[in-house]
Amino acid sequence: MNASRQSALLRVLATTIAIVLVASCGGTPEPQVRVEQQTVVVPQQIKETVVVEQQVVVTPTQAPRAALVEDIAARPDGTPAPPDKQVLRWDYPGDFFPDPIGQSNWLDQDLMFAGLTALNLDGTVRPDIAEKWEASADGKTWTFHLRKDAKFSDGSPITVDDVLFSFNALLDPKGSTDPLYRSPFRIIAGYKDFADGKTSALAGLKASDASTVQFTLDVPTPHFPAILAPYGGKIASKKNVTEGGEKWWLKPVSSGPWKAATFEFGERDYMELVPNENYVTGPQPKLSRLIINRTTDASTMMTRYENGEIDVAYYPPPADVAAALKGSPLKADLVGNVAPGQFFFYFRHDRPPFDDPKVRQAFNMALDMDKLSRVVLQGTLTPMKSLIPRGTACWQEASNWPAFDPEKARALLAESKYGADIPSVRILVSEVLGAPSIGRWTRVASAMAEMWQENLGLPISLQNTEFEFEATKDGAAQIFRSSASPLFLDPAAMTAWFGQGAATAEQFKYSNPEVQKLLADADVATDQSARCGLYQQADKLLIGDGIYAAAWGLNNWAFAKPYVRGISMKTSWQFHLSVPEIYIAE
Repeated sequence: MNASRQSALLRVLATTIAIVLVASCGGTPEPQVRVEQQTVVVPQQIKETVVVEQQVVVTPTQAPRAALVEDIAARPDGTPAPPDKQVLRWDYPGDFFPDPIGQSNWLDQDLMFAGLTALNLDGTVRPDIAEKWEASADGKTWTFHLRKDAKFSDGSPITVDDVLFSFNALLDPKGSTDPLYRSPFRIIAGYKDFADGKTSALAGLKASDASTVQFTLDVPTPHFPAILAPYGGKIASKKNVTEGGEKWWLKPVSSGPWKAATFEFGERDYMELVPNENYVTGPQPKLSRLIINRTTDASTMMTRYENGEIDVAYYPPPADVAAALKGSPLKADLVGNVAPGQFFFYFRHDRPPFDDPKVRQAFNMALDMDKLSRVVLQGTLTPMKSLIPRGTACWQEASNWPAFDPEKARALLAESKYGADIPSVRILVSEVLGAPSIGRWTRVASAMAEMWQENLGLPISLQNTEFEFEATKDGAAQIFRSSASPLFLDPAAMTAWFGQGAATAEQFKYSNPEVQKLLADADVATDQSARCGLYQQADKLLIGDGIYAAAWGLNNWAFAKPYVRGISMKTSWQFHLSVPEIYIAE
């Protein structure tokens, strides 16, 4: 067996070993031996459930500290290789759907499509298809002026008709858009009537002339250009969508920096992108070709990386990241950032026993988040301190999260309306981007269940599922895994998550009028100090309500070969923003 295949096999075996949580002690660690039972559930077709009894030797060690992006030195500039060598091979675990209207995948949308505004690497807003904009004195009307030289990849001009069509299609209640991506645009005048089917188009979206688009909003929104920059608001060709049929995106016409040269969808998801020579509104790609394969298993991805088959491994196994931070041979290849997003397990607030806030609070306090982060996640993620997006003006270092306190947790459980009669609890676990293999979140959920059983005396069952949005339809489960990044870089992203009628709050079945009022008032506040104070009050109430079962700040990690230069993970956003700056060095 060669070394790479053996390495891959060891990673697979590592995912099936029982998880043991042992507190670190002072002095010399003493090995502990105990017999454990583990129920292994295979996420595909289940033919049998196997209980494995094994002897596990556990040696307590000094827990690693959390991984820090600051530990990673910036890569120096290099001499660019010739144009025919400017090819980047990249494995990605998600599906390929270059459809900015369906909003199914950020990768395709941000590489292949542009919006009226865009984000710089530092998270600030810059012009894109719109060359400039201005707001009315009351902050409710925003006027955007389109560049006259903006074109699609087929050479056709980007017009106001394309802009109006894209936004109306994005927000069409009969369309395929995930409701989460519609949330920030609820402030557009006439949105509710449009969503209820009373009108055929958004009343608050008009073309002032052949090159000017005007948005009328229900409330003053000083951060509106930031809302238009990432994820939602990408512009598609009206002709491409209307004439291309239901699967028009198989032959997409791009408005962004890249266009598809080859696109295979189905058994083999493969995309080959080349620069869009008609994109003149933002940074031009330095690479001549970008090759992206869908590889859902992180261990397979790492084997391909180690074998030199790819240049970038995004979403690598946490064990490989932890090993690199401690000095493995791949340390020089590691890049990362602390992003404003979050990984979390959430309660369905309408399903017993989590319709009682005391039960939610008890479950929060019965989890040792520090131990989960240090031991199970191996220091690669850190517990959430705040629901305000990290990197925005109002984020603060102080934590509102309840401290680990099993005794108080048991008392809260006893005080709840359920008392000693707590209904059975089930966690439905999906891995990142629908990866079908059992991975870190299955291991984390297993450890959480063990803690709840130990600290609350409650048996918790687990079940794996492939896609998290399908998981919410399961009527028996009450705890689900998910993740989220802010739809724009402003504290007001909280409103898109938890405000009145917000998609995330609807998904959780969470409602708190006090939180909704605080967020609504903060969104329109012009004084920054007062605005931050309102968001911080809402943050404290949300966490106090037990909005999540557990949450971690999002660290983005990737391995990139040393010759990959210009790569940046040190922004407060995503890796893909740096793709136009990436080049291959000699």
